[in-house]
Amino acid sequence: MRRELAREHPVEYLAPFRCLYSLQIRFSDLDRLGHVNNSVHQQFFDLGRLHYFEDLLSPRPNWDGAIVIIAHLSIDFLQPIFLESRVAVFTRVLPDFGEKSFIMEQAIAAPDRSQIYSIAESLMVGYHARELHSIPLPPSWVEQITNYEK
Repeated sequence: MRRELAREHPVEYLAPFRCLYSLQIRFSDLDRLGHVNNSVHQQFFDLGRLHYFEDLLSPRPNWDGAIVIIAHLSIDFLQPIFLESRVAVFTRVLPDFGEKSFIMEQAIAAPDRSQIYSIAESLMVGYHARELHSIPLPPSWVEQITNYEK
C-alpha cells in the first residue's frame, strides 16, 4: 500500500512530511547505467536522518553517550534518479514510540513533491555509544519529536 501510494499519489504520500533536506547529485553517485546507484540512496537517507536529528533534538545526540542507531532498514526503489534530477530527502517519525525504539519514514523525491524516487522505513533504537547497549529513548527527545510531528 505504501509503495503504491508513493508511486501513484506522491503529493498525498508526502503531505505529512515536514522535514526536507535538499541534495546535490554528484557525478560519482552515478553507476554505469547513468543513474544514481542504489547504494547511494542509503547515503542520502543518512544525510536526511542526520539533518532531522541535528536540527530538532536538544541536547543533540552525543557520540559518546545517548544516540539512536538503525536496527532494521527497508528501501523500495520506485524510479531512477539521474544526474540532472532535482531531489530532496523527506523525513518524519511515526507517532508510535516504544520504550527504546521508533519508526522513521523517509522518501527521496522531487522538492516540489511531484515524484518519488525511493522510500525507506527504519527501526531506530536508543543506544549508548560508549557502553555499547540499547537504552530507553531520552524522554526529552520523544517529547521534541512528538511536538514537531503534530
